[in-house]
Amino acid sequence: MMGEYGLLKHGEDGEGIPAPESQGQEMPAAGNPAAHPESGRGLAESESPAEKAGNRGLASLAPCLHGDTDGLAQRDRQLEERRRQASEKLRNAIAGELAGKSPEDTKTETLLWNALILYQDVPFVTSKNLQFTYSIRGYEMFVSRKDKSITRSTVNLAFGMAMKLLREDQPISGPKKLGTFGASYLYPIFIHIGVIPAEKTKKRKRQKTKEQD
Repeated sequence: MMGEYGLLKHGEDGEGIPAPESQGQEMPAAGNPAAHPESGRGLAESESPAEKAGNRGLASLAPCLHGDTDGLAQRDRQLEERRRQASEKLRNAIAGELAGKSPEDTKTETLLWNALILYQDVPFVTSKNLQFTYSIRGYEMFVSRKDKSITRSTVNLAFGMAMKLLREDQPISGPKKLGTFGASYLYPIFIHIGVIPAEKTKKRKRQKTKEQD
């Protein structure tokens, strides 16, 4: 479950480092393979079958006709249902691992990555109240507030630390508990998709015992 560290630089959330597209780089037109042939080939070669299926699922939810509001609303509902199902599968797999049962069909890390694929472009908020979104290309997560990516291995590192704390019944009260690059962004995402239960985000209060006479 552990891997090498990712590429994000250390820094405070408040720095607001712009995303690559805000630095004057010209972005290729959407849906134009000729504009970015290498990126298309890289994705095809690097993605697993499960991840390809997840990306195809996202593509199939795009509206077919301009101005088709009914179709768009239906696809939004379908996407939301796919997200709900992905989160539920992930939570069930985590519960199984914590109970000593390993998932039969796929690893929990794969379920996590598939859920992250579905939650692209959803707005999240850091613990410092900074809003952000993210996108996934290949095995990298690109956060709107950072100019470098969080690699999948770094996501797995953060997930592994979360699982360790859950096994020890320890609170995961903030991003620092995850101990990886990009933790400020992974932390709210993990809470939203069900990796970190809400009750585990609160610090434990020290209970003072009174001596009995």
